[in-house]
Amino acid sequence: MRSPSFHQIFTTDQHAVRAELLAGLTSPAAHTSPKYLYDALGSRLFEAITELPEYYPTRTEAAIFARHAADMVSHLPVRLPVGATLIDLGAGNCQKAASLFAAFAPSRYVAVDISVDFLRNALLLLQRQHPQMELVGLGLDFSAGLNLPDLAVSADSPRVLFYPGSSIGNFT
Repeated sequence: MRSPSFHQIFTTDQHAVRAELLAGLTSPAAHTSPKYLYDALGSRLFEAITELPEYYPTRTEAAIFARHAADMVSHLPVRLPVGATLIDLGAGNCQKAASLFAAFAPSRYVAVDISVDFLRNALLLLQRQHPQMELVGLGLDFSAGLNLPDLAVSADSPRVLFYPGSSIGNFT
């Protein structure tokens, strides 16, 4: 069995974080970016919330993926050939994208998330379920832009970006 590779791309600039939080919390309508809630504990808490009966988005997405995975694949501009990479933005526990592996049949999966420790653990579990697949984890804050490093993408490999709708609420 392979081991997933993991790369932390961003480093926290404590001064920038402090300035962003201070600006948000002292504004007339106090606010903060949800990205500050996604450390290992916050990610586990969110995962527990998604299992509550009142929280429907995760179950709704899962039902849509189960019912329409083949339709989703048919709308890709090209069929995913051998060697294709599925890039999951905001991967969390990786289960949404993993539910599409059978339909998309990627040979490589790149999981991108800001919650570094949580993502690392999710990839270790996923590797046990898919030992033949190359798994790459990127600890990356893409709220200011998406710049994937060469280690995540290959010019020779077609790429499909996966960004399920529920996480769009993390942005203004």
